[in-house]
Amino acid sequence: GDYLDPDHRFFRMSAQELLAEFMPHLRKFNPYFNAGWVTGAWVHKATYAQPVPPVDYAAMIPDVRTPLPGLYFASMSQVYPWDRGTNYAVEMGRNVAAMIAADHGIAPALNPQTTGSGETNTP
Repeated sequence: GDYLDPDHRFFRMSAQELLAEFMPHLRKFNPYFNAGWVTGAWVHKATYAQPVPPVDYAAMIPDVRTPLPGLYFASMSQVYPWDRGTNYAVEMGRNVAAMIAADHGIAPALNPQTTGSGETNTP
């Protein structure tokens, strides 16, 4: 993502218009890029970069386990009270993967509290 002024022209562009804007630049990353590889495009816009949670938001955070068996929901809305950040997304991903594995009686491939080398992430 990028932080843009709310009046930036990208805020007025559709997903297809943005795709047309950026598609030519993809060959800079991969000279063999083929536009046919793109099967869909979505755009999400927000005027402000940081959400401001309402009072008592902790009581409103959705559970990772949904009412539908086998369907889990994990999003940045659940890292409260921490700020959004990649480290929290990675932590949540690892924790939810371990939860899913446990729910299905499968040993997790990586302990959520350790790195790939087995060292703990906490001091």
